[in-house]
Amino acid sequence: MPARIGVVRFGEYNSDSDNRPIESVDADVHFVHFDFRHTGGSGDNRGLYMRFELAGGGGGECARLRTLVTSAVATAHGAHVTGEIGTGGSISGMLGGLRATLATVSGLTVSGGNLCALRLDGFLESSVAGATKAGYLGLFEAGTYKVPNFAFFDSSVDNGAGTNHMLCYESNGMTLTCLGGLRIVTADGTFYIPYGTLAS
Repeated sequence: MPARIGVVRFGEYNSDSDNRPIESVDADVHFVHFDFRHTGGSGDNRGLYMRFELAGGGGGECARLRTLVTSAVATAHGAHVTGEIGTGGSISGMLGGLRATLATVSGLTVSGGNLCALRLDGFLESSVAGATKAGYLGLFEAGTYKVPNFAFFDSSVDNGAGTNHMLCYESNGMTLTCLGGLRIVTADGTFYIPYGTLAS
């Protein structure tokens, strides 16, 4: 397999069996470390900004992160993103641990394709039936206090009956014909969030 083109490259990767990475045996190592601080009183500031334009017909991503586990480890993640309020900090608007945005320019006519702000992929080439738990979404509590809600809707979404297509407020007195359910495994057992059709 030919070497992949790298404008700026650390180590060399051709395939999982043919690569020459930068290596370390030290504990708690950061191979590349950035530490920024902004002391201005205004602005929409970013520690790192990347823009990638696809202008020739090829597809791709602005960033591709991959963690490959080839030994016995306790915990690993493809990426870990944190939004944190530190000592002396406060938030008057919104703090998100992870923000994903789906956008289009004004006046665009979208024809074909599928769009979503967040995509969760399953790419299993072997069974995970032996795993303690496996799912597209896992919820964990690590702090002293508990997160109070599973989800909340901003006023731009939760804006009353009959005014949007994502939330259904007109189910009072209607019958749900259940077509299936989303399985949720908890410490108290397995439960299902039903989905189906509504009729008067």
